[in-house]
Amino acid sequence: MQKSAWLISLLTGLVLGGLLTFLIVRSPDPADTTVDIGHVPAPSIAAPERFQIETCQTKEHDALSVASPCLLIQAGGKRLLFGAPLSVDWTAIGPLDAVFLFDGTPASSGGLIGLRYETWFDGRKRPLLLVSGALYLETVRALDEALYLPDAISQVEYPNRLDSRQAGFAEKPVPGAERDVLVFNTGDVQVFANAGTNRTGDEILSFRMDYAGKRLDIFSCDSRALLFEGPADAVYLPAMDRARLTDMRNTATEQRLTARLMDIEKLGRSCPSPRQASEFVLRTGASDWIAPADIGTTERTGEASLNAHSLRNGAVVLHE
Repeated sequence: MQKSAWLISLLTGLVLGGLLTFLIVRSPDPADTTVDIGHVPAPSIAAPERFQIETCQTKEHDALSVASPCLLIQAGGKRLLFGAPLSVDWTAIGPLDAVFLFDGTPASSGGLIGLRYETWFDGRKRPLLLVSGALYLETVRALDEALYLPDAISQVEYPNRLDSRQAGFAEKPVPGAERDVLVFNTGDVQVFANAGTNRTGDEILSFRMDYAGKRLDIFSCDSRALLFEGPADAVYLPAMDRARLTDMRNTATEQRLTARLMDIEKLGRSCPSPRQASEFVLRTGASDWIAPADIGTTERTGEASLNAHSLRNGAVVLHE
């Protein structure tokens, strides 16, 4: 009993701290003259018939974000989010139909609490569908329960706008080692998941999205071994230039940036180089490679060619 009470107290403290950080981060500093405090961010809304992929990373210039994918994909009028990194500001994310997590690490999924509150405050009327590994969703369920107090306080402040019963998540677990699991289906928009574990024992997932006769396979650096049956039209896969990685490691070492050094070392262990990534995509049979950073216009392996797209240059459209 004492252990349960201690765990609830700990989770509540973590949640309240995370919520406070979220509110501080999302509010512009009036003393910062570089911030346009009159600007109200608006979400990206694609035409219903489009199949559109864009990054939701607010720090595209930060090379470390490569290891923590965050994609807003719109198709058939649905808005789906893949990844919930710690570093993302959710202020203009807009309404979402579902969230899909690649793993349970803080870098990849630590922004979940901020996302939960932003979408609820923005008018969400039902629990947000959350697809991830079964073990991590147990932690999410405990966090949801620990958020009872801040949810209730928010509802008291805005009784006509907020219903605390709808604030949380509707969890949809993907069993470990399962393949081609249908996790989202509206008839015209379908998402499938592959599940596995990485070398540290963390659950990892890859996803395939199918809309308008187009298939998009979505991988994190860790989950690229979780392949789907048959080729896709396009593949999302991060890549990291090795020379740039070495420069970043040297800088972090010289300045004793321990946390950043951990991020950089993980990049080196898990993320492919641009050449390795392009060869991987070609082996899957896809003709288009989508990546978060600048990767050039075309990568060639033998006689085969690959259309490469960087989300840093804007949204990629697979179907108009």
